[in-house]
Amino acid sequence: MLSEEEAGVLAENYLQKYCPEASEVEVRTDPEHAFVDGINYIVPFNSVERLDGGNLDAELTGNYPIRVNLQTGECDTLTLNELAAYARRRRSH
Repeated sequence: MLSEEEAGVLAENYLQKYCPEASEVEVRTDPEHAFVDGINYIVPFNSVERLDGGNLDAELTGNYPIRVNLQTGECDTLTLNELAAYARRRRSH
């Protein structure tokens, strides 16, 4: 089982390799707002300008969080339906 730190490194590598925005603006994961759900580590990402500088104009849109399977290390992004389900579950707790 991967630790959250190990999963965070995998998520960052996935982001830099597969995120289309990474070629246009500097992007980074946001582990401060990450959480574990079962066997998954869920971590959002945004532009560095937004994360470090708080510039709302630099916020990315349509960027779904990265999911890292803590058992296999496999990474992907959440779908819109999965994101909505996570949001509903988090609000109900």
